Amino acid sequence: MKGVRMKMEQKYNKLVGSSIAGMVYMCKHLVLEPWKQIIKHLKALALDVPVSGCNLGPVHKQDVMKATAILKRKEEYVAILAFDVKVMPEAFELAAESGVKIFMADTVYKLVDSFTDHINKLKEEMKKQCAADAVFPCTLRILPNRVYHSKDPVVCDVEVLEGIVKVGTPICVCVQSKDSSADVIHALGRISSMKTSNGMQINSASNGVVSLKISGENPHERSRVYGRHFNSDNELLSQISRKSIDVLKEYYRDEMSDENWQLIRRLKKQLGIP
Repeated sequence: MKGVRMKMEQKYNKLVGSSIAGMVYMCKHLVLEPWKQIIKHLKALALDVPVSGCNLGPVHKQDVMKATAILKRKEEYVAILAFDVKVMPEAFELAAESGVKIFMADTVYKLVDSFTDHINKLKEEMKKQCAADAVFPCTLRILPNRVYHSKDPVVCDVEVLEGIVKVGTPICVCVQSKDSSADVIHALGRISSMKTSNGMQINSASNGVVSLKISGENPHERSRVYGRHFNSDNELLSQISRKSIDVLKEYYRDEMSDENWQLIRRLKKQLGIP
């Protein structure tokens, strides 16, 4: 019996990829089909969370200890999926102390649904926490005769050329240096307000002409002046960073188009982001 169990566990581990979540414990029944169903549903979640493996039979205290020790990269996703098996009292106790979530069900769909709900709530919470770091890509053209305030806060009308411009987006310009050796990047601040042509306050725009107020956040940004450090020949760019790109990949993929990712790649090169 033990040899059969080991063979089934080995078959299961061959099915598991590195992009589904949790510590998964299967039923005592030595059949492969339930495992395949759970793996299929978990992979469909497309979560970048490591899998430590599987076991057969009840969930014991040492199983919870293994979960806390192995899954360090994304501790918020540490979980044990117990399909039609018993969870021992000491395992429940340690899980409550260590923060390991245990999901139990006697059907594949109930198990996967409860785990999916948990992950979605976690992702929404993390998304809210990272909102300030989510810088969407955009390029903007300054309308030269519609610059209303040339220094901090810079107020002007712009045409949205590419991407998505949002309130809170950090803005910069790339200006060719005097010796033409390289571009100089001037950070201007963040968009503190945005209006349509008829004066309505908005939070984002992906096309057309909008009026922006760009407020500096430090002495350097507040010292930048339109007409001295940059002009209408210089496109305004969202000042993305390595961190902002990672946040978009992790939490905002559903809001990013292929064109936006192409713009990200171009801005990375332009701004010298590795």
